[in-house]
Amino acid sequence: MADSERNRRLYTQDLIIWCAGQYGQGVSVYIKNNGGNISCFCDSEKEKQGKCILDIPVYCFDEAYERNPHALVVVANSNYAECIRIGNKLETYGFIKDKSYFIALEMEIKGVFPLMKAPFCLNDRKIILLGPQYLCECFIGWAEEYRENILICKSDQDIGVWKQ
Repeated sequence: MADSERNRRLYTQDLIIWCAGQYGQGVSVYIKNNGGNISCFCDSEKEKQGKCILDIPVYCFDEAYERNPHALVVVANSNYAECIRIGNKLETYGFIKDKSYFIALEMEIKGVFPLMKAPFCLNDRKIILLGPQYLCECFIGWAEEYRENILICKSDQDIGVWKQ
């Protein structure tokens, strides 16, 4: 699917935003301000379910999907490894990445959404990139201009270093 077609669909089809936290709320505000329609949030935190955040109802995924079976899903978790886990779950329901579900962090890197979060783990002198090769290469290309004595590493899996 061409980028322009995908981008158009984000603003012309109903959307479910997966994750009703701060990052998900930021993504939803951006989409709404640009003419998109957010049907609901879905969130695994039970204390958020059944409430409204930003005047948008919050459901568990099963209820969100039942109420909006044709909606696209935007995964808006600020932890990239968690986005991958959520994407894997969506695929068990028949969703297809970059067609019927999208990862907001990747959309930021591609310039579709403004940069709100970075899916990278940082400390003083080390950056560990998790995720698809093309996403890591995008970041490395950007970082070349700005880094001095910073080690950039890549991992194909979540290696438990987010807090290190």
